[in-house]
Amino acid sequence: MNAIIRYLTNFFSPSNPSDNQQPAGSIIADKNFKNALIRSGIIDINDKTISVERVEKVTQLNVADQDIRSLNGIEAFVNLQELDCSKNQLTTLNVNTLTALTTLACNTNKLSRLDLSSNALLEKLNCDENELTTLEVSSLAALKELRCGSNALQTLDVYNNTELVVLHCYENQLQTIEISNNAAITILWCDENQLQTLDTNNNPALIELECFHNQLTSLDLSKNTALEIINCSENQLHSLDISKNISLENLNCRDNLLSSLDTTLNKKLDSLYCDSNELIALDVSKNTALQLLTCTNNKLQTIFVSTLSQPKEEWVKDESTAYDVLK
Repeated sequence: MNAIIRYLTNFFSPSNPSDNQQPAGSIIADKNFKNALIRSGIIDINDKTISVERVEKVTQLNVADQDIRSLNGIEAFVNLQELDCSKNQLTTLNVNTLTALTTLACNTNKLSRLDLSSNALLEKLNCDENELTTLEVSSLAALKELRCGSNALQTLDVYNNTELVVLHCYENQLQTIEISNNAAITILWCDENQLQTLDTNNNPALIELECFHNQLTSLDLSKNTALEIINCSENQLHSLDISKNISLENLNCRDNLLSSLDTTLNKKLDSLYCDSNELIALDVSKNTALQLLTCTNNKLQTIFVSTLSQPKEEWVKDESTAYDVLK
């Protein structure tokens, strides 16, 4: 305890040898950070320093959306388990002393680097919408949720993160993403990158896949039988086999090069967006749960349905395309 007090006093207190009455504690330079701590009851309005004893008892801290530019002083919160400092103006963040941290939300800031080498207990990380060019998470073996979308990442290594359930890495500059060692993943958002291939064969738990706006020419989903949502639009797919995805409810495959699409085994399909392809025929007669359909800008002459009452008002097709009952 004495060592911590000496560290905080020396690091955060102004140098004034003659002032022997200066209380031990951490001075917060950012006024918005200080005001957030006051509102949280951690310090009082007249306090000039943070009480070390009170800080040590804090395990959760939410200072999101407070226009904070510096979190200097956060190093003192050594027992912090959950920190939300999202939607601020942070350019740096030092969490090296927060070794108990399990949840960190620092999204929507201006961070260009993030050192997590001391945060081995981290389970949830949200660093979306920053300016990160690299992100090292290989030491975070307990990580279950990683959200690092809307950055400038060119590579991302999650091989050691075998507990991952949620991975959001959309809107980066990734050319590849290796997830063969992440069998527990249920949600994968890797859209708006530069992916030319995507291998999900070792991800049998996958429920939601967002891989749109990439450069994919093929996509094998035969091992992903739990999939409920697929968005593979805006790629270069010539074919798409969803016969093994019998739990599928929402499919968006618009803006590809598909000449055929078989949905006969997808009895739970609720929404289908397949416009701007090269489809010459479409049979949705088995998709009796279908509520939304858009299939414009294809080469369709006929959409086969179970009855002429099956089409919903929300279905959208070209005027030249007709509905017909499959004989």
